[in-house]
Amino acid sequence: MEIPVLCYHAHILPSSDYADNGHRALASDLELIQASGRRIVPLDRVVDWVAGERGDEEMAGAVALSFDDGTRLDFEATDHPELGPLPGFLPLLEEFAARCPATQPTVHATCFVIASPRAREQADCELLFGLDWLDSGWWRAAENSGRIAIENHSWDHNMAVAEEAPLAERDRFDNVETFEHAEHEIARAQEFLAAELGRRPRLFGYPYGQSNEYLTAEYLPKRGAELGLRAAFSTAGRAVRRDDSCWNLPRYVHGHHWRDPAGLAEILEVHGARA
Repeated sequence: MEIPVLCYHAHILPSSDYADNGHRALASDLELIQASGRRIVPLDRVVDWVAGERGDEEMAGAVALSFDDGTRLDFEATDHPELGPLPGFLPLLEEFAARCPATQPTVHATCFVIASPRAREQADCELLFGLDWLDSGWWRAAENSGRIAIENHSWDHNMAVAEEAPLAERDRFDNVETFEHAEHEIARAQEFLAAELGRRPRLFGYPYGQSNEYLTAEYLPKRGAELGLRAAFSTAGRAVRRDDSCWNLPRYVHGHHWRDPAGLAEILEVHGARA
């Protein structure tokens, strides 16, 4: 058995087409998941399954959702300067859960957020529209909704626009290969997010979906539990298997690994048993 984990971006919106618009895709995909007979489960439960804490029968037909980077578009409806009104990811989840309480009792998504206030401010101004979409004021409310968990997506995503990033090639994460760099990106984010959320994040999402042997086989196996982390997720483009390393669990990315409902239907059909 394998469990697909799906990843969406609420703010990367080249057009209103399904392939380019995570809001349109998520709304459609929730209906497809329902029609396929599958159940949406919290990502933590997938980690439980990998760790042997949940059985195959309990997790049969499961699929998990994740959102990367953490913008207000994950949390609420927004007027986009170019595309107009967007429903927001959380409202889509809540509306779907309200319509399908019997078949979808555990609708939930994990949102991996960038910790650094300065990096978020820089990215908002230089990469988005300067509308404060990358603020942190919604994090606690998102968690209080019971539909979204806020988790660690590094200190500054090692973005080129992030002034605090160590001197290394940026806009990638597979070059984080020293203890000092990993501490800057992962441990520093853990401390900040713990103070913001009132709990330590349990999951880490590799920026750009990129992992490497140092992070997956050395740093996180030795340091992860001490930091409060249980698992880390890449975007390797396959479903999670029980024998995967908890520090390198794969995800599928909307717009990359599937670009239309037929592509997602194929993923759901191929991987795992129905409920």
